Amino acid sequence: YDRLLNTTWQVDLYLPEDSSNIWYHVTARNLNNYEIPYYWWTNIAAPCHDKIRFITSSKESVNHFFEELINFPWPIENGIDISYPRRYKTALSLFYMDQTEKLPWFSYADENGYGLFHLASPTLKGKKLWYFGYGQGGTNWMDTLSLPGKGQYIEIQAGITETQVQIRPLAANKNLSWTACFGPVSCQAEKAHHVDYQVAVKHTEEKLIENGLFKQLEEIDRQMSSWEDIT
Repeated sequence: YDRLLNTTWQVDLYLPEDSSNIWYHVTARNLNNYEIPYYWWTNIAAPCHDKIRFITSSKESVNHFFEELINFPWPIENGIDISYPRRYKTALSLFYMDQTEKLPWFSYADENGYGLFHLASPTLKGKKLWYFGYGQGGTNWMDTLSLPGKGQYIEIQAGITETQVQIRPLAANKNLSWTACFGPVSCQAEKAHHVDYQVAVKHTEEKLIENGLFKQLEEIDRQMSSWEDIT
């Protein structure tokens, strides 16, 4: 229960038999007789080192720079391939937009092409990469939030708006819900780390399709949606 907004939120989890993937379904309920501004971001911490690459489809990316959103080149910025966040010294707060994408997804891959994916229904359309940067300030923050000398990580996030400076109106006495999944994904290392970033994007998406995840999302969304009113 959220006292500030007078809302409830429900999270159902589903781990299918013989599966390594975890599905989650979120239901937000506006208990008020008036519209409210709603906000949600799922946050996943992932390891970060020189060989970790963040992979997602994107037609446009913007950087959240203090109070502004500025267009930001992706994946090459000043000659640096920042899909490998560890190469960037200062903080990154990047949002990715792709209006052609029906089911938003992102993943990361290590030096062996192995990593973790997140796939969601269209309501959870926002995609974000956050990294503190490898400078002294960023390193201090990461060590403080984890363990000294072991703090190198990135945050990969999914939200109900395209950026974190937006809210989504939730009508009076209405619900908002979505389904998402995260789990391991194994790609060919040479493709996941191809110099052409789009090769990595296409290959990763093909792996998700090959594993039946896009089809499963539609089926499991229907199944988990039926749980919304179970108390």
